[in-house]
Amino acid sequence: MAQSILTRYAGRADGRALPVISNQKTNAYLKVLAQLAGLDTPTTTSQHRGSERVATTQPKHELVCTHTARRTFVTLALEGGMRPEVVMRITGHKDYKTLHRYLKITDAVVQGEFEQYVERQAASLMRVI
Repeated sequence: MAQSILTRYAGRADGRALPVISNQKTNAYLKVLAQLAGLDTPTTTSQHRGSERVATTQPKHELVCTHTARRTFVTLALEGGMRPEVVMRITGHKDYKTLHRYLKITDAVVQGEFEQYVERQAASLMRVI
């Protein structure tokens, strides 16, 4: 399958193996995909214009972009147990402080890790008794 795709685009005038889609067009396609996936929850974002805070509500699919995918990858990779150094190598982050800004720990992860901690502590207390 991959070879047939490469063959299809062989001999391109720009010398690239595959066509390159602009970031703007990629974001437009991602919004369509997110809409088709049913990401339509009304979502409110706020921005500051001068000293005024302006809130805007729109369907979640309108907010999806390539940066959303990047942030999601970082969060899921770290939650899934990938070492931060490996994630940094994949994403090109130079330091953990920058990578950490991408991380959004979900409530479910906090609860799960806390429960595991409590279980480990209880197990170690049982060994003492």
